[in-house]
Formats: sequence, C-alpha cells, structure tokens
Amino acid sequence: SSDLHKVCPVLLDLSSPDSVDEYKVEAVNIICKMTSMMARDTVEQMLLPRFCDLCSDGKLFQVRKVCAANFGDVCNAVGQEATEKFLIPKFLELCSDSMWGMRKACAECFMAVSYTTSSEIRRTKLSPLFINLISDPCRSEEH
Repeated sequence: SSDLHKVCPVLLDLSSPDSVDEYKVEAVNIICKMTSMMARDTVEQMLLPRFCDLCSDGKLFQVRKVCAANFGDVCNAVGQEATEKFLIPKFLELCSDSMWGMRKACAECFMAVSYTTSSEIRRTKLSPLFINLISDPCRSEEH
C-alpha cells in the first residue's frame, strides 16, 4: 500500500490543470483504477478532490469521459457520505454534458452510482436524472 502512496503525487502532478493532455487522460485512467486498491480515507484525501476537478475539465472531453466511465467505481471506493457530498453534484453535471458520449457513459454506470446512495438521494436526485438520460433524444440517432 505504501507503494501506491508514492504513486499518488506523480498522478496528481500528471493530472494537474497544466499537465500535457495525453498524460492527463492516462493519469485519470490510473487514478480511477487505483481507487479500488486503496483505503477509503486515502482515496478521499488524496484522489477525490482531483477526481472532482477532473469531472469538470472544460478543455478535455476525454478526461470527463474517463471520469464518467469510472464513476461507479469511485463512488464505491469512497462510500455513501463522500459520494452524496462530493460526487453526486459532479455526476449531475456529467449527466447533462453537451456531449452524447458523456451522457451515455453516465447512463451505463448509473446503477453502480445509485447503489452507493441513500434511497432519499435516489428518489430526489437520481430518478429524475435517469428518466432524462433514458429519454435522451440522441439515443435514437445512434442506432
């Protein structure tokens, strides 16, 4: 586990706002994979703030897409409290992204995200969102 701690600063550096785009996409991928290998509090302290920033990366849709695709795993890694406090607002953002591919990635991990939340959040925040996603006008264009 201490090896993982050594990797974190490197990944945070590579995924920082001024990092090279290609490195950033790769770093996000690795950050997402690492969340399942580390203790919950370590993930919350070291990786969660950066993950939340990356969900809002306005420049690189690939970065947002990696975040969206791995969203359920990250929620699972940090647990209900952090999910509801930090991640659900980001998920709402990603679900209304202008890019169809992003909304599709969100739809695909929707169940995994919902497992980590209370029934209250599922009912008030996630259900309306899911209805929007599954009635997305872009869906019919893909087939």
